[in-house]
Amino acid sequence: MDHDSGVNIAYSEFGWAPLHPWCLVLHESQEQWMGDNAYRTFLDAFFESLLSEDVNIWTVYIRSPDGTCIALIQEDSWDKMWEIIEALRIEQPESRFSCKAGIEHDSKSYLPQQRELTL
Repeated sequence: MDHDSGVNIAYSEFGWAPLHPWCLVLHESQEQWMGDNAYRTFLDAFFESLLSEDVNIWTVYIRSPDGTCIALIQEDSWDKMWEIIEALRIEQPESRFSCKAGIEHDSKSYLPQQRELTL
């Protein structure tokens, strides 16, 4: 549960959609699921919620001119990594930085809320 937003991750054997048994729901009412927020796996739901931001799994990447992402700083909280990116933006304004989870699942590297920066 995300105590700040009141969002829980819930599972139903019947699912909110045929292949999507995981859902984000509001804490006040387990019946009140949040729009199209039904997911195939727990990790899909976890990374779409704000819960993942507090876990020290985030890595700062710089994108090279050929499009390759190179890890600069590994595994800290979402907020800490974005503080670092803000400082890097000042030092290297021509560069492009992103913050991604150091966990891959189903060939995805998660980037909640698409907060990638183009400088």
